Amino acid sequence: MDIDYEKHLIISEALVFDKKVRTPTDYKRHVRIKRRPKKISEVFNESAVIWVDRENEKIGFSSNEFAQVFRTNEIESFCVQNVLPAKGSGGAYLEIVLNNGKHNYAIFNQACSFFDAYAEQIEKLTGKKLVFAEAYHDC
Repeated sequence: MDIDYEKHLIISEALVFDKKVRTPTDYKRHVRIKRRPKKISEVFNESAVIWVDRENEKIGFSSNEFAQVFRTNEIESFCVQNVLPAKGSGGAYLEIVLNNGKHNYAIFNQACSFFDAYAEQIEKLTGKKLVFAEAYHDC
């Protein structure tokens, strides 16, 4: 839980996904993974959502009972990686490119090409550029 942020959380704008979206849940490996804030559950029920908190300069991502929150200035851009079905079922990953120069950080995943329809909305909501990585087959 991030009790301090939950006390001050303000939802300035949000994007709700029309299908269930998976998110990393291994909070022992990723310190950013926290319990979904109560306010997010109250407003969006169980829907997967990206919210922008302009007052606190944060961008949050939540699906199911987990959430991750980043300072707006930590995020350089977003990347969608589509994995085309081949031997496996494929998939799509919405990744964050952080300003610290480290590799992309996968935040959500769903079926192949799922995030393509949301690209413009994500850019508009967050004010961050979104690029598409070259798709590849999951062989």
